[in-house]
Amino acid sequence: MFAGEFASLSTMHALMPQSCPCPRGWGEYRTSPGTYFVVMDFLYLITELPAPERISGLIAGLHKTTAGTSPNNMFGFHVPTCHGKIAQPNDWDQDWSRFYAKLLRVFYDEDIKSNGEFPEYEKAFVAFEEHVIPRLLKPLQAEGRVLIPCLVHGDLWQENMGTNEETEDLMLYDPALFYGHNEFEIGMWRTNSVPFDETYRRHYLELIPPSEPANEWDDRNRLYSVFYHMSQSAHWVGAAKETRIRYVAYVFELDSTRPITDPRKKACTGGTRN
Repeated sequence: MFAGEFASLSTMHALMPQSCPCPRGWGEYRTSPGTYFVVMDFLYLITELPAPERISGLIAGLHKTTAGTSPNNMFGFHVPTCHGKIAQPNDWDQDWSRFYAKLLRVFYDEDIKSNGEFPEYEKAFVAFEEHVIPRLLKPLQAEGRVLIPCLVHGDLWQENMGTNEETEDLMLYDPALFYGHNEFEIGMWRTNSVPFDETYRRHYLELIPPSEPANEWDDRNRLYSVFYHMSQSAHWVGAAKETRIRYVAYVFELDSTRPITDPRKKACTGGTRN
Protein backbone atom coordinates (compact mmCIF):
# COMPACT_ATOMS: atom_id res chain seq x y z
CA MET A 1 0.00 0.00 0.00
CA PHE A 2 2.64 2.54 1.04
CA ALA A 3 4.94 1.74 -1.87
CA GLY A 4 2.07 2.64 -4.18
CA GLU A 5 1.21 5.74 -2.16
CA PHE A 6 4.80 6.94 -2.29
CA ALA A 7 5.09 6.23 -6.03
CA SER A 8 1.79 8.03 -6.68
CA LEU A 9 2.77 11.13 -4.70
CA SER A 10 6.26 11.17 -6.27
CA THR A 11 4.83 11.01 -9.77
CA MET A 12 2.24 13.71 -9.11
CA HIS A 13 4.73 15.99 -7.37
CA ALA A 14 7.22 15.70 -10.23
CA LEU A 15 4.58 16.84 -12.70
CA MET A 16 2.56 19.29 -10.55
CA PRO A 17 4.75 20.30 -7.57
CA GLN A 18 2.52 23.22 -6.58
CA SER A 19 -0.51 20.94 -6.18
CA CYS A 20 0.83 17.96 -4.25
CA PRO A 21 2.81 17.61 -0.98
CA CYS A 22 6.40 16.49 -1.53
CA PRO A 23 6.92 12.85 -0.46
CA ARG A 24 10.14 12.14 1.41
CA GLY A 25 10.16 8.40 1.92
CA TRP A 26 8.35 5.30 3.08
CA GLY A 27 9.23 2.12 4.92
CA GLU A 28 8.54 -0.40 7.66
CA TYR A 29 9.00 0.28 11.36
CA ARG A 30 11.95 -1.68 12.72
CA THR A 31 10.28 -1.97 16.12
CA SER A 32 6.89 -2.97 14.70
CA PRO A 33 7.21 -5.38 11.75
CA GLY A 34 4.21 -5.23 9.46
CA THR A 35 3.55 -1.58 10.27
CA TYR A 36 4.44 0.89 7.53
CA PHE A 37 4.71 4.65 7.10
CA VAL A 38 5.00 7.29 4.42
CA VAL A 39 6.58 10.70 5.09
CA MET A 40 5.69 13.87 3.21
CA ASP A 41 5.88 17.62 3.78
CA PHE A 42 3.59 18.93 6.51
CA LEU A 43 1.19 21.57 5.24
CA TYR A 44 -1.43 23.69 6.95
CA LEU A 45 -4.57 23.19 4.93
CA ILE A 46 -7.91 24.95 4.67
CA THR A 47 -10.50 22.18 4.49
CA GLU A 48 -13.44 24.22 3.18
CA LEU A 49 -14.64 22.92 -0.16
CA PRO A 50 -13.20 25.14 -2.92
CA ALA A 51 -15.36 26.66 -5.65
CA PRO A 52 -16.36 24.32 -8.49
CA GLU A 53 -14.25 26.13 -11.08
CA ARG A 54 -11.12 25.73 -8.90
CA ILE A 55 -11.58 22.00 -8.39
CA SER A 56 -12.53 21.33 -11.99
CA GLY A 57 -9.68 23.54 -13.20
CA LEU A 58 -7.08 21.71 -11.12
CA ILE A 59 -8.27 18.27 -12.22
CA ALA A 60 -8.42 19.31 -15.86
CA GLY A 61 -4.89 20.64 -15.39
CA LEU A 62 -3.73 17.29 -14.00
CA HIS A 63 -5.25 15.46 -16.95
CA LYS A 64 -3.88 17.86 -19.56
CA THR A 65 -0.41 18.00 -18.01
CA THR A 66 -0.04 14.23 -17.82
CA ALA A 67 -1.68 13.24 -21.11
CA GLY A 68 0.92 11.48 -23.19
CA THR A 69 3.32 10.85 -20.28
CA SER A 70 2.54 7.15 -19.88
CA PRO A 71 5.97 5.49 -20.30
CA ASN A 72 4.65 2.95 -22.80
CA ASN A 73 1.50 4.73 -24.00
CA MET A 74 -0.60 2.16 -22.15
CA PHE A 75 -3.13 2.23 -19.33
CA GLY A 76 -1.90 1.19 -15.88
CA PHE A 77 0.93 2.06 -13.52
CA HIS A 78 4.33 0.62 -12.68
CA VAL A 79 3.27 -0.47 -9.17
CA PRO A 80 -0.04 -1.48 -7.59
CA THR A 81 -1.89 1.36 -5.88
CA CYS A 82 -4.77 1.23 -3.42
CA HIS A 83 -8.28 2.61 -3.48
CA GLY A 84 -9.00 2.51 0.21
CA LYS A 85 -7.72 -0.85 1.43
CA ILE A 86 -8.17 -2.61 -1.91
CA ALA A 87 -5.14 -3.02 -4.15
CA GLN A 88 -5.45 -2.05 -7.81
CA PRO A 89 -3.16 -4.35 -9.85
CA ASN A 90 -2.58 -1.69 -12.55
CA ASP A 91 -1.15 -4.18 -15.04
CA TRP A 92 -0.31 -2.38 -18.27
CA ASP A 93 -2.85 -2.75 -21.07
CA GLN A 94 -3.31 -0.90 -24.35
CA ASP A 95 -7.06 -1.66 -24.37
CA TRP A 96 -8.92 0.68 -22.02
CA SER A 97 -12.14 -1.34 -22.06
CA ARG A 98 -10.27 -4.44 -20.98
CA PHE A 99 -8.30 -2.54 -18.31
CA TYR A 100 -11.48 -1.11 -16.78
CA ALA A 101 -13.21 -4.50 -16.83
CA LYS A 102 -10.29 -6.12 -14.99
CA LEU A 103 -10.20 -3.28 -12.46
CA LEU A 104 -13.91 -3.52 -11.80
CA ARG A 105 -13.68 -7.30 -11.39
CA VAL A 106 -11.21 -6.83 -8.52
CA PHE A 107 -13.67 -4.63 -6.63
CA TYR A 108 -16.63 -6.86 -7.44
CA ASP A 109 -14.78 -9.85 -5.96
CA GLU A 110 -13.98 -7.81 -2.84
CA ASP A 111 -17.63 -6.80 -2.55
CA ILE A 112 -18.72 -10.43 -2.66
CA LYS A 113 -16.15 -11.27 0.05
CA SER A 114 -17.40 -8.44 2.27
CA ASN A 115 -21.13 -8.73 1.77
CA GLY A 116 -21.86 -12.24 0.56
CA GLU A 117 -23.62 -13.54 -2.50
CA PHE A 118 -26.64 -11.89 -4.09
CA PRO A 119 -27.83 -13.81 -7.21
CA GLU A 120 -29.46 -10.86 -8.97
CA TYR A 121 -26.38 -8.74 -8.42
CA GLU A 122 -24.07 -11.48 -9.70
CA LYS A 123 -26.23 -11.99 -12.80
CA ALA A 124 -26.20 -8.26 -13.45
CA PHE A 125 -22.43 -8.11 -13.17
CA VAL A 126 -22.00 -10.78 -15.84
CA ALA A 127 -24.22 -8.77 -18.20
CA PHE A 128 -22.35 -5.61 -17.30
CA GLU A 129 -18.95 -7.21 -17.87
CA GLU A 130 -19.85 -8.93 -21.13
CA HIS A 131 -22.06 -6.32 -22.77
CA VAL A 132 -22.24 -2.88 -21.15
CA ILE A 133 -18.52 -2.22 -20.65
CA PRO A 134 -17.45 -3.11 -24.21
CA ARG A 135 -20.53 -1.40 -25.67
CA LEU A 136 -19.59 1.93 -24.09
CA LEU A 137 -15.78 1.78 -23.92
CA LYS A 138 -14.72 -0.06 -27.08
CA PRO A 139 -15.91 2.85 -29.30
CA LEU A 140 -13.35 5.13 -27.61
CA GLN A 141 -10.62 3.25 -29.48
CA ALA A 142 -12.56 2.27 -32.61
CA GLU A 143 -12.93 3.79 -36.08
CA GLY A 144 -9.50 5.41 -35.93
CA ARG A 145 -10.03 7.08 -32.54
CA VAL A 146 -7.00 7.34 -30.26
CA LEU A 147 -7.47 7.46 -26.48
CA ILE A 148 -4.42 9.01 -24.84
CA PRO A 149 -3.81 7.84 -21.25
CA CYS A 150 -3.41 10.48 -18.57
CA LEU A 151 -2.88 10.24 -14.84
CA VAL A 152 -6.08 10.02 -12.83
CA HIS A 153 -6.02 10.67 -9.09
CA GLY A 154 -8.51 7.85 -8.67
CA ASP A 155 -10.02 8.83 -5.31
CA LEU A 156 -11.01 12.43 -5.82
CA TRP A 157 -13.40 13.57 -3.13
CA GLN A 158 -13.50 16.36 -0.57
CA GLU A 159 -11.42 14.47 2.02
CA ASN A 160 -8.45 14.16 -0.35
CA MET A 161 -7.99 17.82 -1.16
CA GLY A 162 -7.39 21.08 0.65
CA THR A 163 -6.11 24.60 0.14
CA ASN A 164 -2.53 25.39 1.16
CA GLU A 165 -2.77 28.19 3.74
CA GLU A 166 0.57 29.67 2.74
CA THR A 167 0.31 29.61 -1.06
CA GLU A 168 -3.49 29.32 -1.46
CA ASP A 169 -2.86 26.55 -4.01
CA LEU A 170 -5.35 23.72 -4.10
CA MET A 171 -3.60 20.51 -2.99
CA LEU A 172 -4.31 16.87 -3.81
CA TYR A 173 -3.19 13.90 -1.75
CA ASP A 174 -3.99 10.24 -0.95
CA PRO A 175 -4.19 9.25 -4.63
CA ALA A 176 -5.03 5.85 -6.11
CA LEU A 177 -3.03 6.77 -9.17
CA PHE A 178 -2.85 5.12 -12.59
CA TYR A 179 -2.85 6.10 -16.25
CA GLY A 180 -6.42 5.91 -17.49
CA HIS A 181 -9.21 7.64 -19.38
CA ASN A 182 -9.64 11.14 -17.96
CA GLU A 183 -13.42 10.72 -17.75
CA PHE A 184 -12.98 7.88 -15.24
CA GLU A 185 -12.03 10.52 -12.66
CA ILE A 186 -15.39 12.26 -12.92
CA GLY A 187 -17.37 9.09 -12.18
CA MET A 188 -16.81 9.62 -8.46
CA TRP A 189 -18.53 12.98 -8.69
CA ARG A 190 -21.76 11.15 -9.41
CA THR A 191 -21.90 9.22 -6.14
CA ASN A 192 -23.96 10.17 -3.10
CA SER A 193 -20.91 10.38 -0.86
CA VAL A 194 -19.32 13.24 -2.82
CA PRO A 195 -20.90 16.73 -2.75
CA PHE A 196 -19.90 17.59 -6.32
CA ASP A 197 -23.04 18.26 -8.33
CA GLU A 198 -23.56 18.91 -12.05
CA THR A 199 -21.84 22.29 -11.70
CA TYR A 200 -18.46 20.62 -11.21
CA ARG A 201 -18.90 18.37 -14.22
CA ARG A 202 -20.07 21.28 -16.33
CA HIS A 203 -16.96 23.31 -15.48
CA TYR A 204 -14.76 20.32 -16.25
CA LEU A 205 -16.36 19.79 -19.67
CA GLU A 206 -15.75 23.43 -20.52
CA LEU A 207 -12.02 22.74 -20.11
CA ILE A 208 -11.83 19.22 -21.52
CA PRO A 209 -14.69 18.27 -23.89
CA PRO A 210 -16.08 14.73 -23.87
CA SER A 211 -14.18 12.04 -25.71
CA GLU A 212 -15.72 10.78 -28.92
CA PRO A 213 -18.37 9.52 -29.25
CA ALA A 214 -19.28 12.66 -27.31
CA ASN A 215 -23.00 11.87 -27.21
CA GLU A 216 -22.23 8.89 -24.97
CA TRP A 217 -20.53 10.99 -22.28
CA ASP A 218 -23.34 10.70 -19.72
CA ASP A 219 -23.64 6.94 -20.10
CA ARG A 220 -19.87 6.59 -19.68
CA ASN A 221 -20.03 8.81 -16.61
CA ARG A 222 -22.61 6.52 -15.06
CA LEU A 223 -20.52 3.53 -16.10
CA TYR A 224 -17.47 4.92 -14.30
CA SER A 225 -19.54 5.77 -11.22
CA VAL A 226 -20.25 2.04 -10.83
CA PHE A 227 -16.61 1.51 -9.86
CA TYR A 228 -16.89 3.98 -6.99
CA HIS A 229 -20.26 2.62 -5.83
CA MET A 230 -18.79 -0.89 -5.86
CA SER A 231 -15.75 0.25 -3.89
CA GLN A 232 -18.03 1.85 -1.31
CA SER A 233 -20.01 -1.38 -1.03
CA ALA A 234 -16.83 -3.44 -0.60
CA HIS A 235 -15.44 -1.13 2.08
CA TRP A 236 -18.61 -0.45 4.10
CA VAL A 237 -20.92 -3.40 4.56
CA GLY A 238 -23.82 -1.13 5.47
CA ALA A 239 -23.67 0.51 2.04
CA ALA A 240 -24.11 -2.76 0.14
CA LYS A 241 -27.90 -2.87 0.06
CA GLU A 242 -28.41 0.52 -1.57
CA THR A 243 -25.38 0.21 -3.80
CA ARG A 244 -26.30 -3.21 -5.15
CA ILE A 245 -29.89 -2.22 -5.89
CA ARG A 246 -28.66 0.90 -7.70
CA TYR A 247 -26.18 -1.16 -9.70
CA VAL A 248 -28.72 -3.82 -10.72
CA ALA A 249 -31.20 -1.14 -11.79
CA TYR A 250 -28.51 0.55 -13.87
CA VAL A 251 -27.56 -2.64 -15.70
CA PHE A 252 -31.12 -3.44 -16.60
CA GLU A 253 -31.73 0.12 -17.77
CA LEU A 254 -28.61 0.25 -19.94
CA ASP A 255 -27.71 -2.87 -21.86
CA SER A 256 -25.93 -3.41 -25.16
CA THR A 257 -29.11 -3.01 -27.21
CA ARG A 258 -30.56 0.19 -25.75
CA PRO A 259 -30.31 3.09 -28.20
CA ILE A 260 -28.25 5.93 -26.75
CA THR A 261 -29.70 9.40 -27.03
CA ASP A 262 -27.73 12.63 -26.64
CA PRO A 263 -27.02 12.97 -22.89
CA ARG A 264 -24.26 15.54 -23.30
CA LYS A 265 -26.73 18.36 -22.81
CA LYS A 266 -27.70 16.93 -19.43
CA ALA A 267 -24.09 16.87 -18.31
CA CYS A 268 -23.56 20.45 -19.44
CA THR A 269 -26.80 22.07 -18.36
CA GLY A 270 -27.86 20.03 -15.34
CA GLY A 271 -29.61 16.67 -15.40
CA THR A 272 -30.21 13.80 -13.05
CA ARG A 273 -27.28 13.01 -10.81
CA ASN A 274 -27.85 9.28 -10.43
